[in-house]
Amino acid sequence: MGLLKKLIKKDRVYNDRENRGTFQNDEETATNFWKIREKLKKFDPFLLYEFSDETDAVAALMNLDYIKVAHDTEELICLKPIIFGYYSTSEGSYEVILCGKEINDRMFSEAEKIFEKYNGKKINSKKPEDKKKAEIKELIVKPILKPVSKEKKDKDSELIVKKPEVPKKPPEVEFVKEEKAVKRGNPYTFRIYKAKSKADAVAFLQTKLVIDRSNIIIVKTPRGSFGRNYNGIFFPEKKKKNDKAEK
Repeated sequence: MGLLKKLIKKDRVYNDRENRGTFQNDEETATNFWKIREKLKKFDPFLLYEFSDETDAVAALMNLDYIKVAHDTEELICLKPIIFGYYSTSEGSYEVILCGKEINDRMFSEAEKIFEKYNGKKINSKKPEDKKKAEIKELIVKPILKPVSKEKKDKDSELIVKKPEVPKKPPEVEFVKEEKAVKRGNPYTFRIYKAKSKADAVAFLQTKLVIDRSNIIIVKTPRGSFGRNYNGIFFPEKKKKNDKAEK
């Protein structure tokens, strides 16, 4: 899992205020984006890829020269005004999106090569075109939108939207404190939060990216503590009844 750390370019430090992109981090937001895009008939160049592994999805984005990790928030930022990001799907895979009129031929070709290098499978794409010669075509066919019947084609209800199991509102998570500790001779920084439910805790952790082994995020809930470290999200282990006896 040392891949993410190796991918961080050490040319200089970037902060969240330098972000010019719009980050998509869940399937529901992405679905709404495609519906609005179709309604407005605004078909900017885009790439939509599927990855079976979250690490591959993040690594593919981080290898683009305009995608960085903000030092202050440890989240992905984009130096160009485009839509970007990755999110888990209801099928258990991960989708990576790049979309915007700023995407040129070089950016498009570079992204294709990098996404394929990290085991990405193309779902759909639209290359940059000459506006004067381009024929407006809608190339996107989102797998989660399924037509019902030809008779109802002119109605809004013709599409069945398969919504992912995510909270409809932002997760309610409150920052508590930051603690520093030394374990096995190594220093660690713990950022501790609290939430009312497991769903809020997990949804919150899915939006975080930990790139330093010494940083750990903990969310405490009535059902236990959930966290995220360099290796990803982890859940509380159930204590066995005979643990005390063994000790």
